[in-house]
Amino acid sequence: MAGRFQPQRKITGLRALYLRYCYELRIIVKRPTSVKRVSFLLREDVAKLDQLIAQIRFLGRTGMETIDELTSYRESTAAERAALTEQRQALRNRLRRLSRQGSQTEADAVKAQISSISQRLKTLRRDMVLCKGIAERSGQVKENLILLKQQQEIERKEKTENELFRRRGGIGRATNAGGR
Repeated sequence: MAGRFQPQRKITGLRALYLRYCYELRIIVKRPTSVKRVSFLLREDVAKLDQLIAQIRFLGRTGMETIDELTSYRESTAAERAALTEQRQALRNRLRRLSRQGSQTEADAVKAQISSISQRLKTLRRDMVLCKGIAERSGQVKENLILLKQQQEIERKEKTENELFRRRGGIGRATNAGGR
């Protein structure tokens, strides 16, 4: 059966939290024609939109769901970063010795190794910063979503309460009948 529909796995954990937050910030729009203004609770985060986008991409790329997975990833990344830093320092020392000896071909090979290790360290540092930002922001995101939900509930209640007053006021049949 080639055309069978298979339901997608439900998104949970940190990715679900961030996707919901992106929806509230109007980054993800369900119906593009009905774009509403962003709540005042979320305006500060709109300014930090690039960071939020980088964090949600990181969560999507790594597939992390919980804070525990995030902390274990940070610890393993820190260990790998320390090992690569030591390896790069050893290569730099070797490069210094090779430059004194005058062997240019070996020095170029060592420079290429140092360059690749530096690129890897750059991505590890970026990932660690993203992990730290996600850990700090996830609590704030939960609080903001709760406050936003409460605000929307209050606005909904006010709208239904004011609806009764709108129906009562204005020109009705009794006041308009005789022009009195």
